[in-house]
Amino acid sequence: MYNQRDKKWANVKIGQSNSSIGNYGCLLCCLSEFYGEDPIITNKKLTSAGAYNVDIVRHDVASKALGLEYAGFGNEFPGYETIAEVDFSVKEGKQQHFVIDNGKTILDPWTGEERPRNTYKILSYRLYQRKNKEVKITPITKNLKSAIEEVLHEDYGDNFNENEQKKASEQLIGYVSGLENSIDELKNKYDFCRKASDAQKENEKNLNNSLSKAREIGYDLQKEIDNLKIQIQGYEETFTEQEETIKDLEKKLYAQNSIMYEETLKDTSSTTSLHKTLPSAKMEATEALQEIYRLIKDFFRKLGS
Repeated sequence: MYNQRDKKWANVKIGQSNSSIGNYGCLLCCLSEFYGEDPIITNKKLTSAGAYNVDIVRHDVASKALGLEYAGFGNEFPGYETIAEVDFSVKEGKQQHFVIDNGKTILDPWTGEERPRNTYKILSYRLYQRKNKEVKITPITKNLKSAIEEVLHEDYGDNFNENEQKKASEQLIGYVSGLENSIDELKNKYDFCRKASDAQKENEKNLNNSLSKAREIGYDLQKEIDNLKIQIQGYEETFTEQEETIKDLEKKLYAQNSIMYEETLKDTSSTTSLHKTLPSAKMEATEALQEIYRLIKDFFRKLGS
C-alpha cells in the first residue's frame, strides 16, 4: 500500500491546489493502488483529466480516467475490495480519511500498512474496483504443465494454448484463494485449540495448587492427632498412677480399721480406751479420704487441660 507520507511525494500538491499528498492524499493513494501506479503518476493523470475540484476528487471523471469500475456511494460493504470512508479520529465531528477495505483487513495509506478492520469507524464506501490486469502468458514447461493438470484435475494434451492457460490461471487463483480460506480456518482452529490447551494447563495448575494445600492441611492434622495421642497416653499413665495410689490408700485405710477393731476387742469393758481410740482412727480415715478426693480432683484437672 502506498504511504501518503512517503518523502518521494509527500510534498507534491494535489491537482492545482495547495494541499499536499502527505496531508490530504489518502484517497489519491487508494486510487493509485487500484490503478497500479504510484501517487505522482496517478495525480498527473487525474489532473490532466480534470478529475479534481480543487483537491476534491470527482469520482465519475476519475474512474473513467483511470479505467476503474465505479458504482457510486454505498453504506454497506459490497462483498469485494473497495475504498472505504472512515473517521480518522475519536474527536467530536468527522475526521475524514480513506482506506482500502477487503472485508478482513484494511490497507491504510496513512501508514502504508495492512491493519485490523476495526482500526477506524467505517462511515461509507466509494464503490471502486481494481483495474483488471491482463494475465501475462509465459512459456509453460512440461513439469509446470503437469503440476497444473494435477492440481486442477485437467488434461490439456500436448497443445496447452493461450486460452487454456488463461482459464487455468483463473482457476489457480480461485484454488489459491480457497487455500487461503482453508489456512484461515486452520489458524482459527489452532487458536481455539491453543486457548483450550492454555485453559487446561491453568486448570491443572490450580488443581495441583489445591492438592498441595490439601496435603499441607493433612500433614498439620496428622501432627495434631499425634500430639493428642501423646497427651492421651500421658493421661492414661497419670490415671494408672493415681489408681495405684488410691489402692495403696485403701489398703492403709483397711489396715487402720483392722487395728482399730483389734484394739477395741482387747478392752471391750473399757469405755475410756474406746473413746480414745475412735477419734484417732476417725481422723486418720478422714485424712485418707481427703487424700483420695484430692488425687481424683487433680487427675480430672489435668485431663481438662
